[in-house]
Amino acid sequence: MKKKNLLFGLLAIMLVVASAATMIDTGRAGKTDSPGEGNCSGCHSNTPVNTGGGFVSISTNIPGNTYQVGVTYQISVTVNEPGKLLFGLGVEALDATNANAGTLVITNATETHLLTAGNGRINVVHQLNGGLVSSPGGSKTFTFDWTAPATDIGYVKFYVGSVAASADLDESNDNTYTTFLSVSSPTVTATQEMNTNLQFSVYPNPVKDVLNVYFPSSVKRGTTRAWLYTTTGSMAADLSYESAGNAASYQLAVPASLANGVYVLRLENDNQLGVRKVMIQR
Repeated sequence: MKKKNLLFGLLAIMLVVASAATMIDTGRAGKTDSPGEGNCSGCHSNTPVNTGGGFVSISTNIPGNTYQVGVTYQISVTVNEPGKLLFGLGVEALDATNANAGTLVITNATETHLLTAGNGRINVVHQLNGGLVSSPGGSKTFTFDWTAPATDIGYVKFYVGSVAASADLDESNDNTYTTFLSVSSPTVTATQEMNTNLQFSVYPNPVKDVLNVYFPSSVKRGTTRAWLYTTTGSMAADLSYESAGNAASYQLAVPASLANGVYVLRLENDNQLGVRKVMIQR
């Protein structure tokens, strides 16, 4: 009887230790889907990345998405999936050579902290339970600061990897999402800095309410983001579109607040950029 009790006691301790090992897991660096890296789907594998019914978005208070040297800005990352209770993230800010750009600054140490990946890239990642919400509202926003480089280093790209979890200790029930955001250099526009070799077509043009985007079969497609700019280079609208990956065509809703006129549609896919002039005519 004593041996059985001892055996049961050891099993109970092992289960507690195993659970604790899972629960103390914080974010991991190097899982932002940036060049040369993977994402969180290697462990959190309920669905392929960006197909789980949720999304992740990143926003800043950088005016016109053009940073000024040495200035500190707020970055917000929102992970969203209905019914989930626990959310996590990893974020990197990289220059055109994929090296650290500027300085990431933690403003809420309860929710996030800094880790360095094996490749030297500094990441903002979640703390233990830093992304836990009290009810399954399906959304968590993490905020932190970023101080722009002291000199003009060209465009900077923020890469984001994230997890939406059920908080049930089973990673196979979790879904993963990725996104990115580029901000322009103070003296050179992002359109000039990046490889403008992303091929696509748009119709109708002029457009009234909905713009259709089509990629030819020769284009290697992935997650794509879209913006509208004025012809003088000011951002007119973040279209908040992120393709699910490998889509040959999709639709963009044109904001009703935009006046008639000529705009520049900018699509970004990894390190490729494509631009087309479009006319809004209602």
